[in-house]
Amino acid sequence: AGLVTVGGGVAVNAVYPADDRNPVVQYAQPAGDMKPTLAEIERASGEQEGIDVLFYGEEFYTEGELEEPATLDIDSGGYGGWFDRLPLPWYLEQYDARVGSTLDADDVEQMDAPVVITIQADASDIRHKLDNYREVTHQGYLHSRPVVFYIRE
Repeated sequence: AGLVTVGGGVAVNAVYPADDRNPVVQYAQPAGDMKPTLAEIERASGEQEGIDVLFYGEEFYTEGELEEPATLDIDSGGYGGWFDRLPLPWYLEQYDARVGSTLDADDVEQMDAPVVITIQADASDIRHKLDNYREVTHQGYLHSRPVVFYIRE
């Protein structure tokens, strides 16, 4: 009598879509076209005293952030505006950027931050206050709305 061994295998190709209830999974990384803008933000971080990156508008606003840096609360998973800013908070933290936010268009001019970020719908509120800035627009990732970056030249 002899011993017969049979082997086999199954190759499976599967794609698991991101859970709609967890937008972080789907939108964790920016598209390649944002990398040069992120590099400029990294260079600008720490080049002056005060705020390096100023978010403008209701979408990105965190109350009191200009007075004291926002901190993540492990129980809530974020602070006001944090999820709307994704994936930027991860990069800004890595760059050690000082971040603030405001609802007041006059603050944008007074803060003189090297980088100002807003959604396209709010850009007309502040564009005239940023003459020495270059405007770059990228597609937003969390809510598919354009995000406008103003980078001081």
